[in-house]
Order: sequence, then C-alpha cells, then structure tokens
Amino acid sequence: MKLREFLIHCMRADGIGPVTAHKVMAQLGVVDYTPAQGNREHPEILSWSPATLGERCGLSLAQANALHTVLRDADAYRAQCLQLQCAVLTLFDAAYPVLLRTITVPPPVLWCQGTLLPPVYRACAVVGSRAATTYACDAVDMLIPPLAAAGVVMVSGGARGVDARVHKQTLQHNGCTVLVAGSGLLHTYPAEHKPLFKQIIAAGGLIISPFPPDVGPSKGTFPARNRIIAALAQVTLVVQAAARSGALITAQHALEEGRDVAAVPGPIVGPEYVGSNELLRTGAHVVYAAEHLAALLPGDVTLKPEPVKAPEHPLISFLATPRTLEEIITHLALEYGQVQELLFDLQLAGHIRQNHAGLWERP
Repeated sequence: MKLREFLIHCMRADGIGPVTAHKVMAQLGVVDYTPAQGNREHPEILSWSPATLGERCGLSLAQANALHTVLRDADAYRAQCLQLQCAVLTLFDAAYPVLLRTITVPPPVLWCQGTLLPPVYRACAVVGSRAATTYACDAVDMLIPPLAAAGVVMVSGGARGVDARVHKQTLQHNGCTVLVAGSGLLHTYPAEHKPLFKQIIAAGGLIISPFPPDVGPSKGTFPARNRIIAALAQVTLVVQAAARSGALITAQHALEEGRDVAAVPGPIVGPEYVGSNELLRTGAHVVYAAEHLAALLPGDVTLKPEPVKAPEHPLISFLATPRTLEEIITHLALEYGQVQELLFDLQLAGHIRQNHAGLWERP
C-alpha cells in the first residue's frame, strides 16, 4: 500500500486526528510531504496485526484496532467516494491548497467536491452570525459583489445567516466561492442548504471537508471547520459577532497563523456586535467598503466601480443648458423654498452645480 493511501485510512480511523496522523507518518519515515514520498510502497502494512500497527506507528491499541478495521473496508470506501464524485487531496498531492499547507498542523486529508483551487489565488474568508441582522445582510450585499466580480475567492462555512449570504452573493456575481463543511460530504448541514451546496458545485465552486464522508456534524467538528476557513484565505472578515461566537474563533485562528483580520463596525447598542467591535478595539482592520478588503489582499485587486444612475428628476435634463433660479422655479412650478431644497440635495449628490455666473447646470 502506498503511504498516500495509508494516510487517508489513518484519517478514517476513530481516535486518529491530524496530530496523530502526522506522528504516524513520521514513524514511517516521512520527513516532508512530496508526491514521491506519498507514492512510496509499504506492501507489508495490510498484513500487520493491530498489535504490529500499534508498535510500528506509535498508536494505542484502541487506535490500532480502529485503523486495522478501516484498512479492511478500503474497497467499500472507494465506492463511496466514487458515488459522491469527490476528489481526495492529501498533503502528498501537488493540488493541496498552498495557503492551507503552511499552517501549524495542516489537515492531512481533504475530501472535495467541485473545482479545485488553482495553485495561486486571492481569497477572503467571511464569517458572521447565524442569526444575521438586517445590517449584517446589507453589509454582505455591499462588500461581497465587487470582490467576487474581481476574482477574489470568497470562503465561508455554509451555515445559516452570514455564511449563506456570502455564498449566494458570490454566485450571483459569477464569483468563485469555497464552502468548508462542518461534516463529511455524505451529510449536508444545515439540511435546507442542499440546493446551495449543489449550486456552488455547478457554478465551479468548491466544497471542502476535513472529515471522512460518513462523519456527521457535531459540536466537535465545527472548530476544525473554522480553523480551515481562516487558513484558506489571506484575510478573514468578521461581519457580525457577539461576545462569544464561532466567528470569533475563526478570527482567532487567523491571528494565530499570522493572517490579517478585519471587521465591519457594528451598532454599539445590543449584544449582536460586541465581539466584532471588540476585534476593532484590539487592532483588527476596519472595513466598511470593498476597497478596504482589496487593500489587504496580495497584488492588485481591481474593483469595477458600480455604475451611478442619475436621478429620474426632470430638472437634470432641463439643466443641460445653464439656467437661472427664476427659470428653474418657473419650469418646475414649485415654491421657492421647495426648489432651494431640491437644488441643495442634487448639488450635494454631485448631479448639478452652480457655475461662476450663478447659473445652475449639469457638471
């Protein structure tokens, strides 16, 4: 059996997590994760008893028994992956995400559906509350489209609230989104997001799980999911977070790996934004425009300006020729005070101006 395949089965075994899997590889002589190392044959592994597995791989008897069991159902596992149409990436594979490879204890195996990320990419992780406020939804609607349209990969966790809105806004603007699942690929969580998961795959996005396909969602799976969300991006944006939230855990993981963390400033009344505002107080980047996020990403991110629609007010076309105040009053058939207020509003918005001769005109 090749070491690459053995690593996959290690991560399928109960009681073996990323740290233990790395130790197993070290026991078998792996010093760096290269394709050549992964292709090394270890033909005697399948003949090892649980006791031998434990001795050779530095495992407890319970871990060795679990590993021995999954090695015996390898064919059923392969059929499962084929049915799911999932690609399996290991640290031995060149296609394993570069940003993820650099963190402390990278996940040894990733189960993926959709289009794999290119070797080099710009990404922003965006997280927030499942109980997203209208303000948070409006912030996502304002910030995400320009970045998605500019080719920035938007990473989130597929949860209700902010996560789902990030994925949907990215899809609506023909961008690439990565959903990091908190369960194996046989499970969709939450269940009502099954259409969203399918849309992401169909649009050329990617769903990633660090868990074998049959692992269901639990309290223990989501912290690992949050860590990977942060690790897949150069910057993490918190849109809405209470004093204790998964979004803050994601931000903490980003900080621990030396990545930039940003937050949208929120209202100071009520508990919904205590966490995100505290991030800002302690040094996170303030973001209230897409340009702020673009500046945190590597290279030049060119954002296309939104086309500005001129107000549908008849005065705009009337001022194609410079006019006096009296002409405007006569044309609009309004009171003097009403016209003055209208002129002020349109001038403030930049749609009209008063020239040096005192006449009103379009810029």
